[in-house]
Amino acid sequence: MFGRVTLAGLLLAAGAATAIAAPFTAKVAVVNKQHVCLLITAEPEPWMKKGAKVRVFGGKAMIINIVADTICVTSPNAAKAKVGATVTLEKPRAGAAGC
Repeated sequence: MFGRVTLAGLLLAAGAATAIAAPFTAKVAVVNKQHVCLLITAEPEPWMKKGAKVRVFGGKAMIINIVADTICVTSPNAAKAKVGATVTLEKPRAGAAGC
């Protein structure tokens, strides 16, 4: 009985964590070398702040500015961005820490 309750709690917690870390969609507005500005239609997630790391364009990026309905990021993969394309922003996965 205890095992079933524990398993149900773990599944519920995993589902909640997945819902919280859902991808955030945006549309590419401007591409300038390693800087990309993205138009958003929803409120930014609470973790999306200036200086925050984010996964976009198949790699890591950093948010350099958030103003009204625009998020600007710097990314070494910015060359992959096409103006008008829809992209997803995700919170970076937690990596292994220590040895």
